[in-house]
Amino acid sequence: MPYTDINNLELKSNEWLATVGFYREDLEILEERLAEVAAKNTHEEVLKEVEHFQNQFDIQKANMADYTSRIKDYVHLCAEDVKAHAGKVNVSLKKDQEQLGQELVSFEKIVKSLRADFNRFLAKRM
Repeated sequence: MPYTDINNLELKSNEWLATVGFYREDLEILEERLAEVAAKNTHEEVLKEVEHFQNQFDIQKANMADYTSRIKDYVHLCAEDVKAHAGKVNVSLKKDQEQLGQELVSFEKIVKSLRADFNRFLAKRM
């Protein structure tokens, strides 16, 4: 079975955790702004939009928790493989890394789109 160096895989994992952390902090800021809008606007239409964005933020926070868990599980799996194979990991783990990386790219696009939609909402309501 072919093996590769663990350093490549660890660097990606740390980068991913930092990225998820960044978006977690970003969503916290957006939620604060959303609370401001909700406090200042009691119209039913605005409150529906507020609820929509809060639901979207909640979904993305759940996705972030899932990605964080999956990344940590992946790191643990790599660490176990390193122990079993004298500092190397099975190259099949590289494919797992590529898939997780692609999913995170999609996640980033979704969050960026959500942020843009939310900023347009703020421009209308503030």
